[in-house]
Amino acid sequence: MIQKFEFKETEIKGLIEVTPFNADDIRGCFTKDYSKEVFEANGIKHDLAEVFYTTSYKGVIRALHFQREKQQPKLVRCIHGHVYDVVVDLRKDSPTFKKWLAFELIGEKHNEILVPAGMGDVAIFTELGRYMLAPNGALVAKAIREKVTAGTKVLIIGAGLIGLKCAEALHHLNADITVVDLADRILPSILDVRAGEIMQKHIEDKGTKFILGTSVEQFSKNSAKLTNGETVDFDILVIAVGVRPNTELVSDAGGKVEKGIITDLHQQTTIDNVYAAGDCTVSHDCSSNTDRILALLPNAFMQGEVAGKNMAGEETLYLNAIPMNAIGFYGLHIITAGSYDGDEDITEDADKEIYKKLVFKDGLLKGFILMGDVARAGIYTSMIKEQIPLTEVDLDLLRDKPQMMMFGKARREEKLAGKKH
Repeated sequence: MIQKFEFKETEIKGLIEVTPFNADDIRGCFTKDYSKEVFEANGIKHDLAEVFYTTSYKGVIRALHFQREKQQPKLVRCIHGHVYDVVVDLRKDSPTFKKWLAFELIGEKHNEILVPAGMGDVAIFTELGRYMLAPNGALVAKAIREKVTAGTKVLIIGAGLIGLKCAEALHHLNADITVVDLADRILPSILDVRAGEIMQKHIEDKGTKFILGTSVEQFSKNSAKLTNGETVDFDILVIAVGVRPNTELVSDAGGKVEKGIITDLHQQTTIDNVYAAGDCTVSHDCSSNTDRILALLPNAFMQGEVAGKNMAGEETLYLNAIPMNAIGFYGLHIITAGSYDGDEDITEDADKEIYKKLVFKDGLLKGFILMGDVARAGIYTSMIKEQIPLTEVDLDLLRDKPQMMMFGKARREEKLAGKKH
């Protein structure tokens, strides 16, 4: 069956419901959702500049999306599932200003809408739907699991948190795993050189191979040529090189953006009554006294709580943010926090895979790495966040056996009984 392009005008000028060209038979279907020639022949000028896809679960609502600057038309289609899309006319000079129309976009129908520049749309996913940019992580993981059997060759690009967690999961499926990274050591963002060596040996002992200090020069079917001259064959390729913060919504609305979205201590952006939280924002790291993105779950959770309370009218500040990580690989656990710039106090038991590093600067505990034995990490974290002077603690207990007794009486009473001195 062949369905030709059809264009249906709506009561809002420029907003058009489109039925694209579609041909289907027992083999499947072929869909052409855009043709410059056909669109122009029907009086529609739409220079397609880029294509995005995203995945959302049933019940997800993607908030009103529009541009204040660099406005552009959009051709919106649901490629799988059902999406209830509401379009609002935000053009102040339009006779239908603030008027809205709703459309049910259905993957099987292949229908789409042309949204003119200056309008916004809200997508409500009534079934699992895909219609814009990045694949959902759970769906990707499921797809990988279904493809992996014993001996499947997996090449992972990236030896950071995401890449190594992926390697661990695939190890349980008996895959043949190779990890490649441009850095000369694993987990460089959270571990020092020695801790990285201990963790790398631990993972290698489980059968995972590492090729470090190199990157992929070229892919050719199921092989990767590396810049060091090696070639790695694979059945499955996993790219795990991290993400960039999505700041466009705020920047397009005129808010201040640097490496991430700039917020104050209330989590409010530079736009009145617009708040941001999580990996897309810049936070003040009190351990290094720098402004940086802290792409961590605890940070996102606390920022979200502060933003929510302020939006609800309760004035709350987000203070004392620090980088923190608690994670394990193949049974070896690590907890890290703070900055590693300062004087180091290191203890190690290589046979037991135990490593501890405390970092001191300006009379304060600034950071730590705990591997193998991660007990009492909360005390160290509290000291960093509260900036408790080292003069108030027993340094021997701090190094060897952190506990409440290492604090002076006044500090213990403050922590245990809430007394202020």
